[in-house]
Amino acid sequence: MSLKTVKTRTLEVGYYDHGPSSGWSVLLYHGFPYDIHAYDEVVPKLVSAGARVVVPYVRGYGTTRFLSDSTMRSGQQAALGSDVIELMDALNIEKAVLGGFDWGGMSVCVAAALWPERVVGLVSYAGYDIADLSSYQKPFAPSLECKLEDALASQPKISVPTITLDGRQDPLKPGGTAAHAEHFSGRCERREVDVGHAFPMEAPDEFTDAILTIKKWETG
Repeated sequence: MSLKTVKTRTLEVGYYDHGPSSGWSVLLYHGFPYDIHAYDEVVPKLVSAGARVVVPYVRGYGTTRFLSDSTMRSGQQAALGSDVIELMDALNIEKAVLGGFDWGGMSVCVAAALWPERVVGLVSYAGYDIADLSSYQKPFAPSLECKLEDALASQPKISVPTITLDGRQDPLKPGGTAAHAEHFSGRCERREVDVGHAFPMEAPDEFTDAILTIKKWETG
């Protein structure tokens, strides 16, 4: 499959678009220092279940580029979450199941928290991945991102149906994220697997099953 590109408000995004255009939509976001191939073993299973699966390079990775040299190279969580929604807009995707880990987990958690009307459900590795930045000095950012960061400072609850995933062998998340349950106000289920940090690569079947479960919840 050839890599595609599409322009959003700030980026030219490189992405893979798998499955039928008429399928139910899934967006999968990779983390640091991984790339879109983190989902190579997840995608075929979802396509077999009738999904259209979009896997983009996050900002700063692969073929994804800023449209303007003057745009601030921001890695703020508000910017990452906005990238998700802006890509959906560019691809004319009204609603989607979102999945991610590491930076990608932050991206999809922010999108689900601030734009729940665009999210069918969420699969998040390592629980509620929105940082509490209220005690930090605010960095310079465009006004839109400042407003979104202000909204995130209160750590808004995620109301969409969610499955959180934990890897028991992940040294970056010792003890897992069971304590994050208070941050989810909708239907939520936590699953643990005996793997490390790169969950979709180490446990592709379990990651796929979480996405499919979200879809089953939607359809009843």
